[in-house]
Amino acid sequence: MARHLACPLCFRHPARRGAQLYKSVTSDGRVTYSDRPPEDARASTSVIKVDTRGNELAARAAPVIVGPRGESENEKIIRRRPPEPDRSAVLAATRALEEARQALAAAQESSTPDDWIYFGTGRAPRPEYLARLESLETRVKGAETALADAERKVRLGF
Repeated sequence: MARHLACPLCFRHPARRGAQLYKSVTSDGRVTYSDRPPEDARASTSVIKVDTRGNELAARAAPVIVGPRGESENEKIIRRRPPEPDRSAVLAATRALEEARQALAAAQESSTPDDWIYFGTGRAPRPEYLARLESLETRVKGAETALADAERKVRLGF
């Protein structure tokens, strides 16, 4: 058992063929392994001779690099970035939505007296004017839906 515990210490001096290790046991039972004799004369010391030739490893030749190393396939995959999504559909849908909102706002703000039916104390919009406003509101809702679809397609990569 002592030889197995001492073997890691043998690697400290690989040039030595035979190593001497010292096992010291103090009066309180503490065990110490060292490559030098203990300074404490009260400890019981025993010498362990270890043949380190069995622990040597053959040196490997360093790999020769001939030229600049190219990227491996995995490195190319890691560095590859997805292409930028085509945002032209989103821009077109945004423009269409703005135009639809402007048209609706213009129709609401610039009504003419012919767009209203007047009666005693008030007025009511003519059916034609209501139909025009409803069609503009439908156009705005359609443009909002088209914009949401275009943004979803860009986000999902279609």
